Amino acid sequence: MLDVTDLVGQPFEKYPCWELVKEVFRRRGETLPDYLTMDYSNPADIKGVKYYEKLSRPEEGAICAFDLGGHGIDHVGVYLGNNMLLHSTTVSGVCIERFSRYVSRLKGIYRYGTYHHNHEPI
Repeated sequence: MLDVTDLVGQPFEKYPCWELVKEVFRRRGETLPDYLTMDYSNPADIKGVKYYEKLSRPEEGAICAFDLGGHGIDHVGVYLGNNMLLHSTTVSGVCIERFSRYVSRLKGIYRYGTYHHNHEPI
């Protein structure tokens, strides 16, 4: 995983939750689409298409989607491994917290990757 320590403490206004996720992926050489255009469905059979693969458990670098307000997915972060989540809040800005603190509100864990004919994202 990339070093993200320079992001910790940055204000929410600079990196609201989805912009923070996009910044982490940008540093990995990936360009994520806008939050409102996220498509969580796997492609039928289109080689080379980028998509979000739903995971059953967190893995390093996965996008975690949460329902904090009780009205559907309204928050995202990046799983760093070892039960740690990088995300941004209006109160704390960019921070690293225990993933387990938010598990009860977790709605999905996703890996962003490229679809290949053998059904394995990279």
